[in-house]
Amino acid sequence: MATQISEVVGATANFTLQGQETYERVFELVYDDAVFNAADVVTNPLLPPLLSLYAPWSSAVHISRQARHSGGRGAPHVWTVTCQYSAQQSSNQNQQQDPEVQLPRISWATNNQQVYRERDRRGKKKCNSAGDPFIPVTPTYEGIRVATVKYFVRQKPAGLLDLVNKINSNTFTVDGEYVAKHCCRISDIQVSEPRIERGVTGRDITVQFQIGPTKTLVNAGDVSGIGINANVESNKVVGYWIPETLDRGRREIRAIPPYTTLIPVVTRDGSEPTEPSQLDGQGVALEPPVADGAEVYRYWYDYEEADFSLIRLE
Repeated sequence: MATQISEVVGATANFTLQGQETYERVFELVYDDAVFNAADVVTNPLLPPLLSLYAPWSSAVHISRQARHSGGRGAPHVWTVTCQYSAQQSSNQNQQQDPEVQLPRISWATNNQQVYRERDRRGKKKCNSAGDPFIPVTPTYEGIRVATVKYFVRQKPAGLLDLVNKINSNTFTVDGEYVAKHCCRISDIQVSEPRIERGVTGRDITVQFQIGPTKTLVNAGDVSGIGINANVESNKVVGYWIPETLDRGRREIRAIPPYTTLIPVVTRDGSEPTEPSQLDGQGVALEPPVADGAEVYRYWYDYEEADFSLIRLE
């Protein structure tokens, strides 16, 4: 180990029009014994630690160092180490500005995804000419907005990655776009490896939002109710990520005093229908053909809700 270390006068500084600042500090290390391995020299604990700041310029961070033997053949115990410092500045204002408070960078795109909707864009049932709904439903494609938000933080917030595949529990605004409750799903979160931004060590956070519109269900049976205790609401508005399914089945609820029981659905001639029958939201079969607007849809909370306040949007 070196017993002596001294900083050589003549450190250099370089400034570019792009706002890049670099500095070099030179140190001389004198060892008690001969040293022939440069790797042992550049890791000497007497040198300034990597990622440490250069005091005269608080934004300059120690990013690399090189060692060379400088004592000549007769003095293999003397080495010179050059330490490089770097600081990125884009303007005089930014020299004093914390990169963690910079506005996030937000970009937009659209994404087509295959969905199975039992009604068309006008709210009409997808039925055959006899009025029976198609089983299975023909798939279609829908376009949704995709917002990608990227920003810099010193430390990754705890629980951030748990937001993947969650939907928003509250309304919020991203880049001037209003997002209604349950209309946004976080599809992806990326956390970069540590890097230096204007002398600050931190990480880039990238979050992808999938944003859809609200939907209006003509008749909605709330999933919180079952059978005769179910609630049917007309023209209920729900978030895009709350899927709906036409209420239908092969059994119905019938009150047979003193009990309420489930029995197979039968047609007027006493036979069982070949396809599941539409139900009225309270577990009772509707007489076919069911008039458009009389059908009932169940809606489901497939995705967990979360508050997106951990994500910086401004």
